[in-house]
Amino acid sequence: MTKLWLKHVAESNPKEIDIPEISLTELFTESVRKYSSHTAVTFFSNHYTYEQLDARIKNVAKSLQNIGVGKSVRVALMLPNCPQYPISYYTALLCGATVVQVNPMYKSTELLHVLND
Repeated sequence: MTKLWLKHVAESNPKEIDIPEISLTELFTESVRKYSSHTAVTFFSNHYTYEQLDARIKNVAKSLQNIGVGKSVRVALMLPNCPQYPISYYTALLCGATVVQVNPMYKSTELLHVLND
């Protein structure tokens, strides 16, 4: 099978990469270890390092775990593209929960359908 998309990859970029067989939380933890002081998220004029995100994720995770969020729990995220989204996403994963992504543009009937499902 021809990979037609390869013609759009810049010459300086690799054409293939190895994807490690680890969880997203393990991948994030590894990124925190390797790139702790590097910028992970930029939102308007604010820059958040991997270390700052990790601290926020762990802090929120403690709160969620204290109210019983863990395996077999679904956490609905209804957020726009903002720093709170990756923090909430990785927090839920760290707790062992399943993330249900909800479009913040949904109307109430659409939201009720997703939440009831």
